[in-house]
Amino acid sequence: MKLLFTCLFCGLMSLSFGQLKGEIATDKRPLLQPFDFEIVGSKNAILVFNITVNEKGDVVTCELDKMATTGYSTPNMVKGKNKIKAELKFVADTMYPQFHRGTVTITVQKAD
Repeated sequence: MKLLFTCLFCGLMSLSFGQLKGEIATDKRPLLQPFDFEIVGSKNAILVFNITVNEKGDVVTCELDKMATTGYSTPNMVKGKNKIKAELKFVADTMYPQFHRGTVTITVQKAD
């Protein structure tokens, strides 16, 4: 039973950090609120953004990683970037670096 609980807990933790990579994920910086890593767009794609988070937990830079992105589309990129800048918030704490870096992967689902 203890093993089952441990496996379940580890699985849930990996889901929350599955779309986040880099120093932010390594340091396990928690999100302030739940964030949906999917958007609806013009075609299916994977968008990867390089982000920088300040000590207050706000995303201060958000740039598309064109090499890691599939199915590049400007409207999808703008929608993904706006979602990250507006909705992705991390816990504020002075124990984290002044500029905490990482990558965010957004999945774009084609609208029916």
